[in-house]
Amino acid sequence: MGACPAGLVSMLDGVNCGCPPGSTGGGGTGGALTCTPCAAGTASALAGGSCGPCPAGHFSKEGAAQCSPCDRGLFNSQLMAAKCRPCLQP
Repeated sequence: MGACPAGLVSMLDGVNCGCPPGSTGGGGTGGALTCTPCAAGTASALAGGSCGPCPAGHFSKEGAAQCSPCDRGLFNSQLMAAKCRPCLQP
């Protein structure tokens, strides 16, 4: 296979091209693939993958390839969190 078009990366099969990690794609005009960054609170670790929700206790910014755990002293109890919040102090 030749090089992938600009904005696309080689998939694991080594044959097809897809959107890079941190994004997802759909058919554009003329059958072209259009990549869109994953929304905050979601992530896509694989080329050509879809964006999935971050679990509780994790978060992500827009375009993330993976969800990150909340830092010490921060939390979130929801799926798809864009940030973590400070824990309440006793």
